[in-house]
Parts: sequence; structure tokens; C-alpha cells
Amino acid sequence: MPCALCFALCACSTMRDVAEPVALEDGFNTPASDGTFPIALTSIQRGSIPGQYAYQTGFEQDVGMRVFAGLMPDAVVSGSVGGSAIFDARYQGSRTSEIAITPATTPGGDPILTGTSGAFSGDITLTVDMAGTALTGSDGLLAVNGQIDGQTLAGTVTYRGLDGSLTGLIGEDEAIGAFFATSDTTIYAGGFAGKAR
Repeated sequence: MPCALCFALCACSTMRDVAEPVALEDGFNTPASDGTFPIALTSIQRGSIPGQYAYQTGFEQDVGMRVFAGLMPDAVVSGSVGGSAIFDARYQGSRTSEIAITPATTPGGDPILTGTSGAFSGDITLTVDMAGTALTGSDGLLAVNGQIDGQTLAGTVTYRGLDGSLTGLIGEDEAIGAFFATSDTTIYAGGFAGKAR
């Protein structure tokens, strides 16, 4: 269920002008073994699958909304995909939309950052092409467009119309991915894991 977010941005914020779009920080990072990232956030949304992926979104004072995703330190796959294959995957993530900054309402007050936050999840079928070089699939909400190089997976995702970045691993029996995206008004992060049929 989506929930409303509301944060005061202190006067020393890196935001120079409240009329400018919120500065969004993002990136792929390696999480700790417990699936957390070393940063202090409030209103944290996070998720992880042991041995696979982790993600985290939230608000950092004086910075704004932050988004992180990455493969777990012990994520491994076996073998490689030599040709066409189908993976039945489950994905999950967190998304904050309608991000906006409202100017301070009182003299000397702080501007307010608002947004609507919620979790998402679903099932997706991912297909490897005959050459074994591409992994693609869509369930109508999340679309995956990955390129395969040995066991390495890289490329893009699209969730609810916003394009994001993808990193992951793929082997003969398993595919693992982590992804994130940012825009001036929306962020999301998540991951997927699937087994070959």
C-alpha cells in the first residue's frame, strides 16, 4: 500500500533553490552480508534475498532521496547459458513517486520534500535468445532487456514507464539481477531471481 512521505530539508541542504528538481543520488553498490547498505536513511524501504540481491531506498538529510541496489557478496551462478533458455523469476522492489519540494511556509523555515512510497513485486518470464547473448521479458509492469557476456548480465529495465539500469549474473540454472532508476520525480530499486525451466 503506498504511503505519503514528508521531510523537512534543513537550511544547509545541498539544494540551492527549492524551485530546482530534487537532486537524486543513485547507484549500484555491494551490500553487506545482511543485505544493508552503509548509509543513514530515514523512511527506508529495503529488501534482499540471501545469496542473490539487495536494494534500499530512502531519504538522507541534507541530500534528498537515495537509491541503492546490488548483488549480494556471495552471489554466484554455475555454468553458462549456451543458447536459448527460459527462466521463471520473481521480482521485488520499492518505488517513490510524485517527489516534489514545497517552499517553506514560514520565514526561516525549511522547504518540505514530499512523495508517495510503496513496495512492488511480481512474477516474470525471462527468455534467453538462441545465441545466448540476450535476456528479455516483460509482465506488463516490469520489462527486462539484458545482455549476456559469459556469466555477466548487464542492460536496462523499465518499470511503469521509467527506464533503469540492470546488473546481474546468469548461469545454466539461475538468473539474478539488481536494478534501479531515478528521475526528477520518481525513484525505484529492486531485484529478481529465477530458475531455469
